[in-house]
Amino acid sequence: MAWPFIPLVIGDLDELISRWADWLAQAATGRLTHPSTMPERAPQGSWRR
Repeated sequence: MAWPFIPLVIGDLDELISRWADWLAQAATGRLTHPSTMPERAPQGSWRR
């Protein structure tokens, strides 16, 4: 997985929805690329160490 697991907070899903909408829009227009690093975000604070 390119992103560490992050908790979902019901009522505060704007960032999640925005991120996925952006990825889907990039995929629909052929602009979605593979991540340049794995994971894409620092894993601090997640189960990954």
